[in-house]
This record gives sequence, structure tokens and C-alpha cells, in this order.
Amino acid sequence: MASIVSFLQNELLTLSNEARKKYPDIKDASERVIMILRPLKDRPVNEICAELAKSDEVSRPFYLACDTKQAKLVSIAVGGLQRLVSHRAIADSAPALRQLIHTLADVTSLGMEVQVKALQTLLPLITQFQALHMELVADTLNICFRLAAVKDGLVSNTAAATLRQLVIFLFDKVPLEDGLEESITSDLGRVKLAPSSIDSLRPCARDAYLVFVDLCSLASGTDATTFLAVQSLPRAFALELLESVLANHAAVFERHIEFSHVLSQSVCPMVIKTYPERHDYSQSVRLMRVVHLLVHKFASILVMECEVFLSLLLKSLDNDHGWPCALALEALVSLCAQPRLLYNVFCVYDQQKQSTNIFRDLLTGLHKLITSDTQGNLLAAAPARVQCIDQLDKSDPPSVSEDYEVYLAVQCVYGVVTSLEAVLGEPDAVAMVETAWSALLASLSHLLKYTADVVPYVQIMAVVCGRAGLTAPRDAFLTLLSRQVTANAEHAPACLHAVLGVAQELMDSLDGGAWFLVFEIACYWERFRASGKAGSAASSNATLPSPPRRLLTPTSPTGVANGASAAGVEPAPTDPDGQLRHLLSATRELPDDALVPIFNAMCQFNSIPTMAFAVDKLRQLVIIHLHRLLSTLPEVWVLVIQHFVFIASNTQNIELQLQACETICHVATQGIHLSQAKVLAPLKELAALTGDVPKRALQTLHSLLQVHGQSISEWPLVYAILQSSVAEDALVRIAFPSLELLCADYLPTNPAELDQCIATLRIYALQSADVNISLTCIRLLWTIADSAHARKTHWLAVLQQLTLICKDRRPQVRNGCVTSLFRAVASAGTRLHPEQWDTCICDIVLPLLDATLHCNTAAPAPAASSAGLVMHHSRDTAEKQWDETRVLAIQGLGALFATDAFRAPLARHVGPVLAMAARYVLEASLEVRVATAKVLGAFAAEPALEPAIRAELYACWSRIVVGLEEYSGTLDRSAPLPPRTLSHDFVHLLVLFLRSLLAAEDSVAALAPVAELLDRLEAVLRLLRAVPDHSNDTEHLGAVQSDVVDVAMSLREPASAVSGGGGGDPVHLRIQFLARAASLPLQAPTLAPGNRHPTYLALARTAMSRAVDATKSSGASGFSAAATAALATSLAAFLTIAHPLHEPAVDAVLALVAYLCPAPGSLEPAVADEATLHLLVAAVVDAYLRSRPNAHDASEAKDAAALAALMASLPHHLADADLTVLVHAVDAAARFTSVSALDAAVASAMTMTDAEPETPTTAAERTHVRESFAAAALTAQFDLARRFPASSALPVLLARVRGVLSAYVADTERTGGSVPLPRLRDAEVELVLAQLAELEINTAAGVPHLVALYPVLVDTVPALRHHPAALGKLCMCLRRAGAAFGAGPN
Repeated sequence: MASIVSFLQNELLTLSNEARKKYPDIKDASERVIMILRPLKDRPVNEICAELAKSDEVSRPFYLACDTKQAKLVSIAVGGLQRLVSHRAIADSAPALRQLIHTLADVTSLGMEVQVKALQTLLPLITQFQALHMELVADTLNICFRLAAVKDGLVSNTAAATLRQLVIFLFDKVPLEDGLEESITSDLGRVKLAPSSIDSLRPCARDAYLVFVDLCSLASGTDATTFLAVQSLPRAFALELLESVLANHAAVFERHIEFSHVLSQSVCPMVIKTYPERHDYSQSVRLMRVVHLLVHKFASILVMECEVFLSLLLKSLDNDHGWPCALALEALVSLCAQPRLLYNVFCVYDQQKQSTNIFRDLLTGLHKLITSDTQGNLLAAAPARVQCIDQLDKSDPPSVSEDYEVYLAVQCVYGVVTSLEAVLGEPDAVAMVETAWSALLASLSHLLKYTADVVPYVQIMAVVCGRAGLTAPRDAFLTLLSRQVTANAEHAPACLHAVLGVAQELMDSLDGGAWFLVFEIACYWERFRASGKAGSAASSNATLPSPPRRLLTPTSPTGVANGASAAGVEPAPTDPDGQLRHLLSATRELPDDALVPIFNAMCQFNSIPTMAFAVDKLRQLVIIHLHRLLSTLPEVWVLVIQHFVFIASNTQNIELQLQACETICHVATQGIHLSQAKVLAPLKELAALTGDVPKRALQTLHSLLQVHGQSISEWPLVYAILQSSVAEDALVRIAFPSLELLCADYLPTNPAELDQCIATLRIYALQSADVNISLTCIRLLWTIADSAHARKTHWLAVLQQLTLICKDRRPQVRNGCVTSLFRAVASAGTRLHPEQWDTCICDIVLPLLDATLHCNTAAPAPAASSAGLVMHHSRDTAEKQWDETRVLAIQGLGALFATDAFRAPLARHVGPVLAMAARYVLEASLEVRVATAKVLGAFAAEPALEPAIRAELYACWSRIVVGLEEYSGTLDRSAPLPPRTLSHDFVHLLVLFLRSLLAAEDSVAALAPVAELLDRLEAVLRLLRAVPDHSNDTEHLGAVQSDVVDVAMSLREPASAVSGGGGGDPVHLRIQFLARAASLPLQAPTLAPGNRHPTYLALARTAMSRAVDATKSSGASGFSAAATAALATSLAAFLTIAHPLHEPAVDAVLALVAYLCPAPGSLEPAVADEATLHLLVAAVVDAYLRSRPNAHDASEAKDAAALAALMASLPHHLADADLTVLVHAVDAAARFTSVSALDAAVASAMTMTDAEPETPTTAAERTHVRESFAAAALTAQFDLARRFPASSALPVLLARVRGVLSAYVADTERTGGSVPLPRLRDAEVELVLAQLAELEINTAAGVPHLVALYPVLVDTVPALRHHPAALGKLCMCLRRAGAAFGAGPN
């Protein structure tokens, strides 16, 4: 700046040199100024300029040069003046400025250089001098107007630009003049009336006002300028000047009512009038720019006018095409991109009933224009390199395609969308969105068919509607995006990105339907991508569309972005998975009520294809919000868990099942410390399912018990889970470790929980999957029963559970349970109260025994791994296996019998207990019977049993014997006996049982009468018939038979009974018992060949011997006719038959007869009475003797000896009647077999025709006649007649002799002697004749016996002619008979 002195000096020196000759005054003036400048050279610039402005001499040389009109001088002078003006080195006064302006105005015609320098001088003149007002301003501007009209393009353009700047500078000075401290709003509050004058305006404002009024007149085409001395101006240039003022000084118009009045009264009418004229493109462009500015900057003060302008613009969309429509659209693009302006338009017009719905009509027009593109030309459209509204240098309109119009319409839609987002917080924003959303939805939906660039704007609209609380519009835009994901693979990534973005923005307000839509489309994309079809879509959309761009740029006067120059915001993440994860993670910040629809939506995915997505995402949500679900969202927790359980129960997809199961298990692990009931309940439901799901649930439960067992309080749920797992065999082995851990480390003390624990153990004991588990459960139950706490409260409960287990089908389980139960009872000992013992016996022991007695459920089939094992034949059926259980049960009862503490309660219940034991004998198998008999026998052998218990034991024994006898009577012995009915050992145990009972002193009287006992013992003997494989007892007594006899023989009536006269002597009872025992061999039924039955032979021999001995030992005083009769009857049965016991019976009879009937000459008195003797003769001797002739297998010698013994002792004790019986019996025994002559002939013929030579025998020999016995009997008969002549013996004998001889004679006569009679006939006749010859006896009439027989003897002589021996005997008899007649010597 300090160079101004140098510059002026140089300029003045040049000017002086040029004017030295021709213009000396210029030279002189220049030199004077140079002299003035010299002392100022070193001073500051400000001081220099101030000093120069004080003197008119400084500018004088330049003015003088301008007056010369000489081009070179004027050029130098104007340059100097320019420098003085720029440095304010000229006085700031109206005269000085007027002189300067007039000088410049005068020289503007001297050439381009001068003109340009003059124009350059005007700019600082306007900006730096305060005294420049009114006409000076007008003169200054007139210079520019004149130069702008010159033909030289440089000058005219420079002048136009200078003029534009000068006008702008004039308006720039108005705010400065107004002062910054004054409030704008105070001026805006003035009444907007047409001003009567401009006196109220300040100088600068007045200058600007006057200039603007004239510019309006020039722009409207009128020449009525009042301030500027300009007669005409191109309308385009005038419009440009107006645009410059309006674009840069809107505040001036808003502040000064005079200026706004000009707008409404001059500018707007001019625009409205000129707008329809579309002939001049240059003018139309500038007019459109003015319209844009009026709407953009003055809408608040030109309400009605802007309504008209906007209506005109919208009308252009419908009626115009080409560049007029493009101009209107470019203006609207800028309007739509201004959120505040667009919001004001809506509020001022659409919200007012009396106004036009500008905003709605705008959207309608845009939609109509956009949807007119049915070929997708939008894809080929591109923004113009220079917009039509910015092409001010063109006079001819550009060619505009329909694609460009559509593009601009789309930009308008984009602008509206972004503007709606920007004004969302305004009071009428919701109404604005409600008005816009349907049209925007239609437009965006159409655009979305062709390009994915529209996706971000659809996303914005969804967000805007959501924030505005418009649910249906929001869902409509979401649905639009969702449909594109499923219908358009190319747009799918962008649309999915947008959907997730909407959810991210609106997560606090979305309802369940919207969330379901979001998750559904995300699920679809995941499935689509998994199918492999998403690859092409991803490759064709490598980058997602950018979010909405800022549609305004600071360089565009209309605010419309030119091409790709608009700045964009940062693109959103392009990874859908990551975006979805981020979305789910962002839900952490949501309130509880906002979480509910999210979970509701997730739980609506019930189809198999979508479940995988739902399970994965729902798992993430549950993990994120676990604490809230368990604490503040119980209903949501139930919904989510039920959904997971539903998926886990769906067997169509195993992977989904396991995912759902893993989620529940993970949640249970993480949430056990928050709410045990809520996390354990799902495990219970999982455990009730099938497949691998319950296994995982049970493993989780086991882990929870291991880690959190000490803190768990929801034991009922734990037990419920364990109990539900027993339904499936595969789960038992997985669940049982948890139960075992529970019993080992966390055994409950709460009664209810302990009940559940016991019940669970019982359930696991009854499962059929693993026997070892069942056995372990039994052990644990026993452990619980033995624990101190359980003994007090749950001892009986444990036993009741064990009772149920005792019915298990598997023998190992029930056997172990039975053993454990009785051990538990026995170990309780004295710890139990009497009431507990009573309950134990009545409710535990007896029901258990009863339940196992007839339970024959077969055990389950063995597992495949054990199918090859061989089972022992003793346990190869269900019945045999149950027998083992019954044996253990009865042995357990026996263990109780041996327990001292059991005695007292047993005394109260001995009847039912022993009745049950009797049932075990009567209704069970042999094995059980044996075990029961052993138990009872051992109990009976107890030394200190109470009499009442012994009595009950005997009653039990008696009931058993009677029942078994009845049972044996029902057996079909014609068929093989069942192998497991009875055994010798079992029957022996019964005998030992009774022996043990009888071992106590005086026990017989307390038990039963001896007769009853003997009857029961006899029944025991009969039971041996039911033994299928009895040992050989022909020679030796079996153990049973021996002990029975011993017990029977040991029975004694008590002393009290004898002394009191009560009861009979037991000897006779024993004899009767032995008699019955002796007859048992004859009572055996017909048996099948395979049955080895008892013969009772040794028993009978023993019984016979002991019976006789007992009879002898009883003496005469103890003789019992009844007992003797019973014995005799029993023996008689063996005397007449060929039986192994025949000889012992004969011996017994002989011994009995010898005792009862002593031989003559014996000193022993007769014991038997007449009745007994009659019985012996009639029932025994008679039968025996009569049976001898046909007893071909019997020994004749023994029979003869027996006959001799009988004849020696018996006859003389008999009464006549009994003797007669004996006589007839001997007569029957003495008969030889009779063979007729014809039979003899036949026999002889057969002998002679035998094929094989043999010794000749008679027919009689072939009949095996007992000749010696018959001879002995015949001899005995003659002896009886000799001994008892007065009895019937002689008549019987004589009749016998006559019969024998007469028959012999008759047979001989029949054959004529040609056929010999049998030898025995001859021997019989010979023996008879011999005995007759020796016999000396008379008949009752006193006639000798031979005399009585004489006729028959005589008749016999001819028949014996061939038998000299017999004939000799006959002759002897005849001689004696003759002697009796007196015919000769004796």
C-alpha cells in the first residue's frame, strides 16, 4: 500500500511528459502533486491517503487529462483516478464524488481500455464511499448500463458483471446501515401495507429500493424507470439482476416492508404474467430461477404468491414436456430437498382447508410421472452434465429426454423422503407423513422394480412411518422390501440390509407383526443363501446402494446436485449376518415391553424350514436377555421355553431337536442361580420326550446337581424329571447317576421331598432296562430306611415302596428287594414301637407274602447280549423264578421268627401270619413248601414259645396236612404226577415240624387229642402217595414212615387227663393207628408206569409187628376189643391174597391168636372176649383158610404150619358157632382140586400128542394143586372131629368123605375104567380111607362113623380095583365096619 506514492508519482510523471508540450497546465498540475507526494512517501498508507483526500490538487491533473478527451491521457488519468478511489484518496463528499462520476461518464466513449478502467473504478467507488447516494448511485449505475449496451463483448460483459456486483454491493450496505444491534423481528412485525413514501428508509436502503424498483420495471418490459436513467434493458439481464438481489439479500426484503411490498406488487405479478410465455428459452430459464428463489427464500412473506408459483410448477408436470417440464422439475428438486421449506409448504397449504394441497399434489404428480415409465428407462437415465436451469449462456433450449424428466421426478421423491426424515420432530410431521406415505409407497414400489438405488429411501420411509407411530404405513414399506427379497434376487441383499436397518432404527417401537416380517425375511435370505442361489445375487450386488445422498450442493443456485458431485454418507454394513447379530445384540437396551413382540415374533416360526433360523436367533436372544426373562418377563419366558420344547419334540428334524434341546440346557445351566423352578421345568418336559433330547436334558441335570446341588431347592422338579425318564429304557442309565448322586450327597430331610425321593427310587427299581440299577435302588432304599432321620418318619414308607418292588417281573430285583425288606424289618429290632410293628406286620409283611404267592408274571426277555446264556433248569420258567422269590419271602419271615423283638407283635398277629404260611404250603410249589416247612419247623423248635403260639403252630400244621391230603386226592395218578407237587423230604419236614411241637413237656394236651394227632399222622403217611419219585420202601422204612411211627408211638395222654378220667388210653389208639398204617399197602391206587410210589410194605410189616407188640404189652387190663378188631381187620386183608405182606400178616395173626388164645395147658389166661374171637374166626381165620386152596404162590409148608398153629390154640377157646365156622373153613381148605373123567381123558390125550417128549403127567399136576396143604387140612379136619365129636366137626367130616368117595365112583363108572382119573383123586381117596381107618368115633346117634359110611365104602370097592394101596385102605375100613356089625375082629 505504501507504493501508492510511487505509483502516483510515476503516473503523474508519465502524464506530465505526455502533456508537456500540448497541455502545460496538466504538466504543472502534475508537478505540483509530485511535490505534495514527496514528503508523504515515508508515512503510513492510511495517513498518506487521508492527506491526499484533503486536497483537491491530487486529482486535478487527472481531471484535466480527462477533459482533453485524448485517449492516451484519459487512459492514464482514469488509471490514476482508479488508484485514488481504491485507496480512498479522494474526499468522501458528494461534490468530489459527483465530479469523479461525471468525469468517468464523460470518458466512457473513448475506447475499450478507458471503458474497462472506468468500470474498474466504479466497484470501489460504491463499496468505500459513504457519501455516494441517490443520483450519484444512479449515475454510477447508468455508466454500467451504457457500457453494457456497447457492442464490444468484453466491455459489455464487464459492464454487466460490474453492474451485478454494484447492485449486490448496494444491497450489502443495507444491513450494515441498519446496524446489527437492531432486531429483525421488530421490523417484521410492522404492518405490511403499501408505503406512502420512502422517507422512512435510510440512505442505503433507499438507494437499493429505488434501484430494485427500476429493475423490476425493466424486467417486466416497461420503460417507466424513476431512478435509473435507463430507457430499456434486456429482460433476461434484468431477471439476472433480480435473481442476484433475491438470492443474496432475502433478509433485506424480510426486514423492510417496502422491499417485500415491491416483491408482492411488482416481482410476483411480473413472474405470474411472464411464466406462461415459453417462447424465449433464455428468459424462461431466468424466470424459473427467480420463481425458485421466491419460493425458496420468500415463502413466508409471499404465501399466496408462492401458492400460485407452486401450482404453476405442478401444472407443468402434467401439461408440459421437454425443457419446460425439466425446468419445473429442477426447481421442484431443490424444493423437495429443503426439509424446512417442504414442511412449511405442507403446513401453510395442505394443512389449511382454504388452500391448495400443494404437497399432496406434488406427490401425485411425481407418482404419475414416475409410473409413466413402464419400460424401466430409469436405468438408462443419468443426470444432466449441466442442468437446464443453470444453462444461462444458451439462447436455444436444450433437448430433454423423457428419461431425464423421470430422473428428476425420482430425485424429487428422494428429496421428499429425506425431508420427511429431517422434519420428523416437528408438530405437523406426522400429518405430513400420513399425507405422503401412500403416494411415496406407490412411487418407490414402481421404482424398486428396476433399480436397487431406491432401497435406502424405502428404508427411510419405513423408519419415518415407524417413528411417526404409523403402524400400517411402516408395515407397508417393510412388506415392500420383504417382497423384493423373495421376488428379486438382485435386489435381495440391499432390501434385506434395509429391512434390518429399519428394525435397528425402530426396535423400540416395532410390534410383533413387524418383527415377524423382519425375521421372516432374514430367515428367507438365510435359506436362500444356504441353497447356493445367493451367489449370483451377491456377485451382481457387490456393493449395496449407498444411503440417501445430500441433494443440495453449496455451488448450485437452486440447490440441485449436479450428477455425482453430491456428497454421500458412509455406507451401512453389507453383511446381513453381522447386521442381524448386531440387531439382536442391540436389543439389550430395549425396555421390557419392547422385548415382548420380539420374542412373540420369533416364536411364530413353527414350520420345519424356518425353525433352524428361529432356534438360532431365539437362542441368541434368550442368552442376551436371560436375566430379564427369568425376573421381569415370566410370560415371555414361558412362551419361549414352550416354543423350544415344541421344536425339541418335533422328530422330523433331529438337528433342530438337538439345537432346541441345547438351548434349553444352556439356559438351565446359566439361569439356575436366577430361578430354579423356571429353568428346571423345561428339563422336565424334555425328559419326557424321545430320542437324544431327553438324554441331553438328563446330562444337564446331572451337571447341575454336581455343581449347584447344595443350592438347589426345587427338588420336586428334580424328582419329576428323574421319574419321567423311566418311561424309556435308554434314559434310565443316563438318569440314574443323578438319582444316585442325590441320595448320596443331597438326601433330603424335608418329609415331602423324602417321600418323593423314596417314590423315585421305587420307580427306578421297577424299571426293566438295567437290573443293576434296580438292585442299587433297593440298596439305597435300605440305606434310607436305616438312616436315623428316616427311621423316625419314613421307615414304613420305605418298606411300602419295597413291597411294591417285590412284585417286579425280574427275579433278581424282587429277590433282592424281598431280602432287603425283611432285613430292614429284622434290623429295626427294638427301635419300633408296638404300633409300628402292628403296621409293619399288617401292611407290609402279610401283603407282601400275599402278593408274591400267586404272582407269576414272566420276566422280560433277555437282552440280545445275554441271549446266548444258558439258564439253569431250576429257574427256566417264570413260575420257578417266582418260587425262588417266595422262598426268600418265607425265609425272611423265618428270620423275623428268630428275632426276639418280633415275638411280642407276633403274639398279636400269629393267626394271620401262620395262616399265610399255611397258604404258602398249600398253594405254592414244592420248593416253596419245603422252605415254608423248614421255617415253620425251625420256629416250632424254639424252646421258649408261648403255648398260644404253639397252639397256632399246630393249627397251622393241621391245616397244612388236611389241605395237602385234599390236594393229593385231586391228583390223577393214572397219569405221571407233576414233578413239583410233593417230595419225601417235604413230608418228612412236616413230621419234624410236629415232632418239634411235641417236644415240649405236656404239649400234647395243649395241641390236640391223641386221636386227632394220629389221624393227622395217618394223613401224612397217605401224602406219600403224591410223591412222584418215592424211594424204595419194600424192605426198609423211609424217613417219613419211620418218624411217623416213632411220633405215633411216643404219644401219651398227659397225666392230668388220665387222673381225671378224661380221654381214653392212647395204647388202643396207637394200635388202631398201626392197624390203619398196616392196611396202607392195599389202599394205593393204580399209578402210571412212570410213577415210583410208596409201597408201604416195610411200614406195614413194622406196623403189624408193633401193633401185635402193643397189644401184648397192653395186658389184659389194657385190652381193647376195638383196637384188636381193627388190627385183625387190617391183617385179614393180606391173608386171602398173594401179597408181599401175606406172610407177615399170617405171622401177626398167629402171634395175635397165640396171645389172645393161649394153648391148652398154658398158664396164661385167655385175653380175648367172645366177640373178639368171633371176629378172629369169622373175619380172619375163615377167610385165610378158605383162600388157601387157590393160593398157588404161597408156601404150602408155611400154610400148613399156620394151620397147625391155629388148630393148636384156637378151637378150644371158641364157642360152638365160632367152632362151626372154623370147621367149615378147614373143610374148605382141605379140598383137593376136582377133575372129571372127561377132563382126565382130554389131559391124557394132550399128553400123548405132545410134540416134545416129556415125562407123562396127569392133568391134575398141570393144575398145580396144593396137595400137601390139602392133605394137612384134611388131616386137621379129621383131628377136629376127633377132638370135638359133639360139635359139627363130625357131620361135616362124614359129609366130606361121602362126597369124595361118591364122586370118585361116579367118575370111574363114567369112563368105564378105560380112562384113568387124576392122580390127586387117587391120593385124596387114599388119604380119606387111611384117616377113616384110623378114626374111631361115633355119630351123634352113637353109630360108629364107618358104619355110617358103610354103603359108600362098599360102592367104592369096584372103582379102586386098579389102585391096590387105596383098595387096601378101603378093605381095612370095611373090616372095622364089619367088626362094628359084629362080623369079625376089629
